[in-house]
Amino acid sequence: MKNDCSYKDACPYLNFEPAARVLAQRNYLSRRVDEMERIMNLATEKIEELREENKVLKEEKKSLKQELNPTFRKKFKPNKEEEEKPKKKRGSPFGHRGTSRKRPKRIDEYVDIYPLQCDRCEAKDITIYEESFEEHIVEDVLLKDKKYLLSLSLWLLQKMQEGSLS
Repeated sequence: MKNDCSYKDACPYLNFEPAARVLAQRNYLSRRVDEMERIMNLATEKIEELREENKVLKEEKKSLKQELNPTFRKKFKPNKEEEEKPKKKRGSPFGHRGTSRKRPKRIDEYVDIYPLQCDRCEAKDITIYEESFEEHIVEDVLLKDKKYLLSLSLWLLQKMQEGSLS
């Protein structure tokens, strides 16, 4: 009777791997598992140690806060933030009549600027209604306190602020 297997170089039960290689891998993995279990046990011990330390520190912190609390409150006034006040709205009171600059007596030039196309549908043939635009006065300061006044329509001012006119 022979003890040698005829399939020892390519065993069909081991995915046609050599038996020696499979046994070597098994031994290597067994050693690795043992090493990982040892490391895991060390980590578990350290975690428990840190939990105990954390518990002791929390208790110490709590006791120190209780000792400090009465003396701390006697020395200082309470925070104003704790006393919440209803917040007042900013700006002028409701119904307040607004003020603005007086209109200049003399305007040097009137410029009417109308849109070339509709802002919404971009149609180019649009009807201009004089009453549909508000007046805007631009006051330019020129040489030595001379003012040059220009009246522009509100549409132009809006377009200039949007950056759509250059």
